[in-house]
Amino acid sequence: MISNLQDKKVTMDCLKILALDRSEVVYKEADITEDITPLFYRGLRQKLMKGETIISSIEAQTRKGKSVLALHIMNFINQEILMGNFKNSILCSRKEIWEEAIKEKGINPIELLAPSKVDYNRVCNRKVLTGIATLCDEDSAMDNVGLNSSVEDKMTAYQLQVCAVSNVHTCFCSAGGNYYSKYSTLIIKIIDNDKKNKITKAKVYYNDVSSNEAPIMLGIITIDVSDILEKDWYRLYERQKLFAIDLQKSGISGGIRGCEFALTTLLLYKSLERMADIGGSKFDDLLSVKFDEVIRLTKGCHSILAKNEIMSRAKGLLNLKKLIKEKERSIKRVPKKKLTDNEKRALVDSLNEEIIFTKEELKKALEGQKSLIKIYLEYKSIGENSLKLEIEELCKNNNIKLNEVENVN
Repeated sequence: MISNLQDKKVTMDCLKILALDRSEVVYKEADITEDITPLFYRGLRQKLMKGETIISSIEAQTRKGKSVLALHIMNFINQEILMGNFKNSILCSRKEIWEEAIKEKGINPIELLAPSKVDYNRVCNRKVLTGIATLCDEDSAMDNVGLNSSVEDKMTAYQLQVCAVSNVHTCFCSAGGNYYSKYSTLIIKIIDNDKKNKITKAKVYYNDVSSNEAPIMLGIITIDVSDILEKDWYRLYERQKLFAIDLQKSGISGGIRGCEFALTTLLLYKSLERMADIGGSKFDDLLSVKFDEVIRLTKGCHSILAKNEIMSRAKGLLNLKKLIKEKERSIKRVPKKKLTDNEKRALVDSLNEEIIFTKEELKKALEGQKSLIKIYLEYKSIGENSLKLEIEELCKNNNIKLNEVENVN
């Protein structure tokens, strides 16, 4: 029995071997004080050499340095991939440091960092990011409520389970145990964050995702995170993170998610604007089809409720546009013989007032959606994220003029 276990250990990384050894004896966590920092780094290298996808979960109270530790681990994995010639990476056989190497591939470091699940799914959907590590920061309470939150949860789990074939290594951060811990092989709980000396101390647990057993504590790691605090892209990421927090506090429904909804709504409106001009009434028949086309452009994922809400918003805008055209046609059809001049004038004036009012309402609604898109672009402009350019190109190709007042004539 022991010999079979020893044979199996030959093919395991050192972290898994330590977990097996710990599982054979009953330990109290307080008794495990061993510093396993060198073993931790070696275990990460061995997992990469075996072609494993590394999923880790970093847990701590607010302002305890979760993001910085996660970024350090992410940065370490990426450096190893770029310099270690691992067969599972599209970025193998590179000798440059990480930032220079990924810029050569057209990848900006800031684009690997996701302040929320909305951003994380965008990161994972980029094929060029195959084979490197990313960060999904702050699995917050606000991420888990509102339209589309359930689908984002499932899509994130899908990325972790199915899209692991792309070897997208992920570090998750949360203020406590999160939903994604069950997908994480390594669970890291921060004990202390020495900001003066830039040292983070944490407990490391090994989690067998294929079993229902509790994670096994391996030991303590002591990590110097000064390498991350000196990075330009770290400071940019902090700005992006604070931007998203401020946006959530501002009262804009859904925060960043709400800004994405505005983009989808306006693209849907523009796709059927001509039909509203000519008086078409079968919006319901086309909205669903057009919605699917728009989602392929934005690369988003939406729940049925979110889809219905966005289609309802677009339909409201289209109905206003249609009403304007109907009123304008009504003016041209005012009977000339049955009404007196005063009656005709009164009717035309009344229709013109309705047209002016409806145009103002439509203009305000469209400008409101555009303002949310501009906020989203401002958010994505931090660190020169290429998604900003993609959104601008999408708007340009669909006649959405963000810097001009919307023409509703």
